[in-house]
Amino acid sequence: NASCAVMFWIHGGSYQTGAGSDYNGGGIVGLAGDVVVVTVNYRLNIFGFLGSEALRTHNPQDGSTGNYGIQDQRAALVWVQQNIRQFGGDANNVMIFGESAGGGSVSMHMTMQRSWSLYHKAAIESGAYS
Repeated sequence: NASCAVMFWIHGGSYQTGAGSDYNGGGIVGLAGDVVVVTVNYRLNIFGFLGSEALRTHNPQDGSTGNYGIQDQRAALVWVQQNIRQFGGDANNVMIFGESAGGGSVSMHMTMQRSWSLYHKAAIESGAYS
């Protein structure tokens, strides 16, 4: 049955530390019931968030100048769309959420048109940009 809501967690850690395993989604599953919680790892520090015009030559397909950590998160969201049904999740009911840097990442996905079709709701916990 692929009808469970999907909650996609993006961890915080100042874009320098942290891991998807830092979050235990058991509390949400216990309270909400029919939900699949997905946690994700992504590149951190200079490996994930270095930006430079010189990097554009390494990414001719999309012209990216870095921020590979955000690209890793987006790739995980694509994976969810393609595979979450196998885990009982509904690809048409995906909520992204995160705290601190994870909340900042959610903000970035909310401004990236390429990410819009990959989720349907968003929650930011102490990571909004102004």
